[in-house]
This record gives sequence, C-alpha cells and structure tokens, in this order.
Amino acid sequence: MSLRPQLDRLMPALSGRERAIIVLRNFKEGKPQDQGIVRSMSQQDALSYNYLMRLINVCNQELVSLIGLIGQSVERQSLRLVWLFSLTMWEIHALEVNDYLAECTKEPLTESEYRERQRKVRKHPARPKWGADFDVRPDGAAAQV
Repeated sequence: MSLRPQLDRLMPALSGRERAIIVLRNFKEGKPQDQGIVRSMSQQDALSYNYLMRLINVCNQELVSLIGLIGQSVERQSLRLVWLFSLTMWEIHALEVNDYLAECTKEPLTESEYRERQRKVRKHPARPKWGADFDVRPDGAAAQV
C-alpha cells in the first residue's frame, strides 16, 4: 500500500508549525518542497506557516550576512590585539635595553671630552706590537748608531 493516500488524509490535520518543520527538514535534506503541504491549510494555519517561513528566510539570508560581518569584526579585533601585544613586548624589550645601557655601559663622552682624549693620544702614540722591543731614539741620535 502506498503512503501517498495516507499522507493526503493526514495533511489537513497538520498545523502551520508542523508544515513549516516538514518544509525546513526537506530543505536541509535537499529534497524538493511538496506542494501538497501548502494547499490544504486553514486560514489560521496559513498565518502561522507564513510567519514561520519568514523567520526561516530571515535566518537563511539576513542572519548569514550579519554573522559574516561579525566574523570579520572579530578577525580585525584579534589583529589589533596581536598588534597591541607586540607593541607591549617591544616596550618591555626597549626598557630592558635602556636598563642595560644605564647600568652596564660607560657614560657617553661629550664632544669636548672626545677632543681632549684625541689630543692625548696624538701626543703619545701607541707603538705597534712588532716595534715594542725596539728603543725609539731621537732623530739626532739615530745617526750615531
């Protein structure tokens, strides 16, 4: 025995909500909509069915775009959070470098101190290592050797 006659007898007894559930289930399964579902409805069932079908359409169309926008916003916010985290880490490392420079390095020279040190170096030039064993004599004494 075929199920179709039994379903046709059952259709008038279905409420608008039950019909909307059947349509939604068929949509999710990829089945075509049965036109017999909407033909034999009372006025009250038609109002309920139309209301629920509008809700389904809103969920399938408008909410999808809103969810996409929210997803993009969350992605943008996560990028900002990572950027803020990297700036914070950079600040911590900059403070560590500043502490190192303040505690472990000599105080920088001013330009006048640098010139003074250069003048002292020029007065007493350092001998190269290969010439450390030789005595340096004035020019007049070199001829006597």
